[in-house]
Amino acid sequence: MSAPTIRAFVLTAPEQASVQEVPAPVAAPGEAVVDVERAGVCGTGVEFFTGEMAYLHQGHSSYPLRLGHEWCGRVTAVGAGVDPAWAGLPEICPRL
Repeated sequence: MSAPTIRAFVLTAPEQASVQEVPAPVAAPGEAVVDVERAGVCGTGVEFFTGEMAYLHQGHSSYPLRLGHEWCGRVTAVGAGVDPAWAGLPEICPRL
């Protein structure tokens, strides 16, 4: 049986991107998996898309990339040590 996959928007090079099947995330201890329902695009994402982001030139990041830090979704799995009551809750901010 193959591992479950999800669809993700993946930047593969400057100004090159596609929706790809990628391995589904698994909640590690202390973590939760959130299925993203909405995502925003900010200036950081645009700089990664165009290839202008300094992190790329400094070697701190490289393609392929799955961007996103402005999103919302629903908690679908929790790892060990996370209150199971979180499962199913809307997550409105990834900093929670």
